[in-house]
Parts: sequence; structure tokens; C-alpha cells
Amino acid sequence: MLARKNLKLRSNLGNSNGFADSIFVDDEHKPAEDQPVPMALEQIEQMLSESDQMEEVEMEDIMEEPILDIDASDENNPLAVTEYIEDLFSYYRKVE
Repeated sequence: MLARKNLKLRSNLGNSNGFADSIFVDDEHKPAEDQPVPMALEQIEQMLSESDQMEEVEMEDIMEEPILDIDASDENNPLAVTEYIEDLFSYYRKVE
């Protein structure tokens, strides 16, 4: 009989707060569907819907103008840079 009383006490301890069968509704924190949407979000939604309606436009390939390679004659000459190294360094000093 003492074992049954201990068992009942332990089962009652699980619901010691007394709110096990109660359902509480928080009126301050309603679901988001009841809340008004901020104006910034309304504008974003409008922009997204407008972008969905835009037509797709194909881009044409741009013909690139050929660039003249002024160093083509110095391609196999490793010492060619010595002629204009001072110009390079003076330019880099100005840029810094």
C-alpha cells in the first residue's frame, strides 16, 4: 500500500504546476498574418512582381576592337625591359 502512495505522488510531481490541461493564448503575440505589413516590404513585393512581368531581351555580341601589341617585336628579348624600366618606376611612384 505504501508503494501505491509513492507511485501516485511521483505521477503527480510530473504535473506539479497544475496547468497540464489548460491552453493559454497570448493576445500580444498574434500570428504574422494578422499583423500589418511594413511599407518597405510592400514596395519590395511590388518590385518583385514587376520584375516577373518584364520581357527577356537578348543581348547582342559587341565586336571588340583589336588592340595593337606594341611589344610584339620584343617578345623574345628578355633585356628589352631595361630600356623603359625607369619610366615604369617613375609612373608607379606617381601613382602611389
